[in-house]
Amino acid sequence: LEVLGVDVLYYGNAHPSQKPLADVRRESTQFFNTSNTHKQGKGKATVGAPEFFTENYNIRLRTGTPKKIAHSLTKHVRERDGGLRFVEALTLPYSQERYEVACNLLNTDVTSMRDIEARLKTWEHAAGDWIETSYRVGTTVQMNLDALAGAQTKMGEESYNQLVRERFHSRIME
Repeated sequence: LEVLGVDVLYYGNAHPSQKPLADVRRESTQFFNTSNTHKQGKGKATVGAPEFFTENYNIRLRTGTPKKIAHSLTKHVRERDGGLRFVEALTLPYSQERYEVACNLLNTDVTSMRDIEARLKTWEHAAGDWIETSYRVGTTVQMNLDALAGAQTKMGEESYNQLVRERFHSRIME
C-alpha cells in the first residue's frame, strides 16, 4: 500500500511498540486533526495484529444531539471511563450536525455487541432518546471462522470469494 501512496498506520503486534489502535487513531488521523497539516496522498489505512479479533460497532445519534451528550455516551460505553471492559470508543462528527460513537470491541468473549446494546438502553433511560441507529461494521469472529472453514479447498475458496463479491455488490445496490 505504501508504494501506491497510501499512508499505512500500524497498530497492535504489527507496530514496533505494540501501540493500541485507539492511540494510533488519536495521534495520526484526521479524526482529531481538522487543520490541513496532515499528509496529502491517496488516503490512510490501518494495519494491525491485535491480540484478539476486533469487532466494530457504531452508534449514530440524532440530528441536533449536543456534543456534550455524544461524549457522555462515549464515556458510558468505553472502558477507560468506567464503561465496558475491552471497549474503546470515540466520538466522531457525522453528517447533518450529527455525531457517531465508534466502538472497537477488543475481546468479544468478554464484551459483545449485545453487551453494548444493553448498555445503550441504560444510557437512553437516563439521558433520553438521542440514538438514531446502531450497527455492526465489518465482520465478526464467527464470519471469519466460517470463511476459513469454507476455504479449506481451492473450490471452497473460489466459491466463498464469489459469495463475498455477490454480497458486496448487493449491499452497494441497496
